[in-house]
Amino acid sequence: MVISPHFVLPHIGKTGGDAIKQIINALGLVDISTSDISEKNKHRKVFPDKHQDLVLSFRRLPARVLSLYYHHKLSTTTFPNMEMLKKEAAEFILKYDKSEVDLVRYLRNGELRPKHCVRSENLRSDLEAMLSKYYSLTDEQRAIIVSQETKEMNEYDHGIFSHFTQKQLVQLYEKSPVWAEIESQFYGNLLTD
Repeated sequence: MVISPHFVLPHIGKTGGDAIKQIINALGLVDISTSDISEKNKHRKVFPDKHQDLVLSFRRLPARVLSLYYHHKLSTTTFPNMEMLKKEAAEFILKYDKSEVDLVRYLRNGELRPKHCVRSENLRSDLEAMLSKYYSLTDEQRAIIVSQETKEMNEYDHGIFSHFTQKQLVQLYEKSPVWAEIESQFYGNLLTD
């Protein structure tokens, strides 16, 4: 998580939170604190006070659940057949995904809405735009945002449409109406539109 006098950015798993923290730590902004990326409770709930905005790290729902699926599957078991793992992904996700529960707990059980989102697909430009609302960033800090190394992405087929049918995407969004609402707000549409 990231806490500033101006905003709170909780770390929702598989939405770029570790990369955001690595970049922010490199900027040298003295009034921002971050949880350690190896910290077990880096995903704990934290709410803004009345003087802070809520900022979310965010990702399109199908991309987030695929990342979570492969993160757990590839880190716990050796799969010799990636095609079999890929074939099971959508079915497993539709049955067990709890993205809505994960998100709503960061929104004080649905009471809060984010002022800004740092979308993982546009992480560096969104992070720079968000921080610029609260801080006067130097040219050097802007260069750090663009160039700071972050951890590697997991290796798997990231193609949403090679995992999900259109019908499955509709089902996924129906299971997560708050996620769909926020995704529509900050992306302009859902992948079913």
